[in-house]
Parts: sequence; C-alpha cells; structure tokens
Amino acid sequence: MFFKSYLLSVADCLQARFEGMQRKGQNPADKGELCEVFIKEFLTDFLSGQLRIFRGGKIVNIDNDNNGSKQLDIVVTTRSSLKIFGDKGIYPIETVVGVFSITATLSRTKLDTCIEEFQSIPKKNPQFNFFPIDSKKGVDHWYTHFPFKCVFAFAGDINQNWETELNGMAKEGDTVKDSLPDLIIINKKGMIGKVTPGVSKYLTGEVVLDKDFHFMDFGLSDNFHFGFCHILNRLSILSHWQYFMTPKYYEYFNRDF
Repeated sequence: MFFKSYLLSVADCLQARFEGMQRKGQNPADKGELCEVFIKEFLTDFLSGQLRIFRGGKIVNIDNDNNGSKQLDIVVTTRSSLKIFGDKGIYPIETVVGVFSITATLSRTKLDTCIEEFQSIPKKNPQFNFFPIDSKKGVDHWYTHFPFKCVFAFAGDINQNWETELNGMAKEGDTVKDSLPDLIIINKKGMIGKVTPGVSKYLTGEVVLDKDFHFMDFGLSDNFHFGFCHILNRLSILSHWQYFMTPKYYEYFNRDF
C-alpha cells in the first residue's frame, strides 16, 4: 500500500517547512504561530470534508465555568457547528471533536502547560439531543472520548520516563486520566499514545497493553508516520458521532434572555 509512504512524506514535508522557516533572532511567538499554521493546513487538507478546523479560541459550556477554557491553539469542531461561535472565537463543548496544543520545541515543563490547557476544558452538564442512540450510552462515550487531545511538536525531548509519569498520573482516577493528552508527538522522533478501548490494537498491533500510556521511539524504526495515522483515524471516527449527538443551541441562546 502507498499510505505509509504518503504519510512519511507528510512528516518529511512538515519538518522541512519547520526547519526552512527558522532564522537567527526569530521571535519565538512568530515561530509558534507558523507551527500552528503548518498543522492547521495538514488537518484541513485531510479532514475538511468531515470537520471544521480553527486556529485559536476557547471552549465554553452552558455554565460558562470560569469564562471557558484556557486559549487553545487549534480547535476541531463538527461540520454543523454554527458560524456565530467561530466568529467569536468560542466553541460550545458539545461541538468540539478535537483540540491541539502546538509548540516548536517540547519540554517536560511545556508538556505540563499543555496538560493544564486540556484540564481547563469545561465538560460538565453537556447539552445534547440524541438520535437514535440511548442518551446515557452517548454521554458515557462522549465523556471518555471527546474531545481528542493532541500535543504536537517539531523538536524537543520525549522518552520512556514520560510514559511512566503519565501512567502514574492516570492512576489518580478516571477524571484525571480523561483530561490527559490522547496523543503526544514530536515529529519524526517519537510519540506517546493513550491506551483506550478501540485504540490499543492500533498502537501495538495484536499486543494487549496493561497500562494507560504507551511510548513509541521512532528512532528505532521508520514508522514515524504512525502519529499521523493515529490523528486521522481518531478524528475520522469521532466525526461520525455528529450525526447522533447534536448540541442544544437554544440553551446557549437562552443565556442572553
């Protein structure tokens, strides 16, 4: 199949763009902004028919907890998400399928900052219309799998110790585990994926994992396309739920009356 070669070339192209845009004395904010643009373009190229991709914004819920989440680099929403929210740079949690924290260089300290951003996403009291699935089953699935949370970097450090630390954090309970990143990638270097029902086999083949996070060192193989496979697979799967769970927009509109 040509898919592996195709996605390997995507990783190569992204890395070449990252390295080519750097210059002496460059403002770190400018570098970070370009990194966000590169990933937004990748997501748009592959998923624009299924989802909408935005740069920057905050996620809110009906209770508007603490004025919403921290600022997020990339927000992926359902195709049916109303334009009025995107124009304001806010996104009802019920419309959000994925979020990305993008950085030029990832460190352990920076990872903690990314985790804090994900933990700030308000998820209580979701407002959905369900059809034709059972509402309790739908909400349980939503709490476990939405939104897909990814940290993406072009350089930095990632290693086995991070997997150990994340597995330790996940043992604090389901609430903590659900707020941790689903995927952490340093392009062409390595990734750490969260092990949840339906993705364990994808991360490891036929091996069943007795842990919550799994580290892959791309330096040991040429499989650095795996991260992109995982992103596209998860977002594509989650995109189908927009046909069974739709936001009760009137609950947001009624907040103004």
